[in-house]
Amino acid sequence: MQHPWLVLLAFAAGALLSAQGPILTRIAFHAGGPIQAATVAFAVGLCVLLAAGVLAGTGVPRLGAVVSMPVWLWAGGLIGTGLLLLTLYAVPRIGVAAFAAAVVCGQLLAALAYDHVGAFGIELRRVGLREMAGTMLLLAGLVMIACGPRD
Repeated sequence: MQHPWLVLLAFAAGALLSAQGPILTRIAFHAGGPIQAATVAFAVGLCVLLAAGVLAGTGVPRLGAVVSMPVWLWAGGLIGTGLLLLTLYAVPRIGVAAFAAAVVCGQLLAALAYDHVGAFGIELRRVGLREMAGTMLLLAGLVMIACGPRD
């Protein structure tokens, strides 16, 4: 395994992502709704990132460069916003496990496709039978988690 500590950090990030849905739901209760909760979450994130940039000595984003970047790159922020709002809507209705399983499966299928074609300028990494088999097992897990009644 390449870079096992990065895999462990990603694993921990996944655990924290599962905590995000219930936490955001509680923020929505206190802040007045899902959009207000998303606004609070992004405001906290913005403050932390600005402080980290200043403390690290890297500063704030170069606004001139950001404004002139290709329009499609703004999708990075839109995707995060959409996922945050979907989390706020879906988690209370389908539960953390079903939501996380669906997100992970969608993320993995897209990631395999992006790797396979070298999308967005990333290094091309061909997808083989092993990766496809693992994905099929994850999709089977999604069906088992998300379909049918829970005890």
